[in-house]
Amino acid sequence: MYFPYLYGKQEERIALRDCLAEAQTGKVVPIIEPVTGNFAKIEQVIQLYHENGCPVLIVINPSVGELSSNFSVIDHSFTSGELKELSSAVPTYFISAKSSSQE
Repeated sequence: MYFPYLYGKQEERIALRDCLAEAQTGKVVPIIEPVTGNFAKIEQVIQLYHENGCPVLIVINPSVGELSSNFSVIDHSFTSGELKELSSAVPTYFISAKSSSQE
């Protein structure tokens, strides 16, 4: 299996759409660590993957970018927003030596 690690930038979102057929084989599962404040664009890609039965892992505590200091947008999306009912969207944690249990 291949787990490409992406940041949800525009070019990467386009690549995810273009690689949907590979994801449908079950051999490619993207991991997205959102770095831009416009999470709605990433939600569109996640919805597309869900509609095609493909899992996508979403880092809900990004370590870089605009959302690294405030990931409530992502948390809200999983708890009461667009991603709440999407079983293909898998909340994922970024853990490093500097991570704390508070994250």
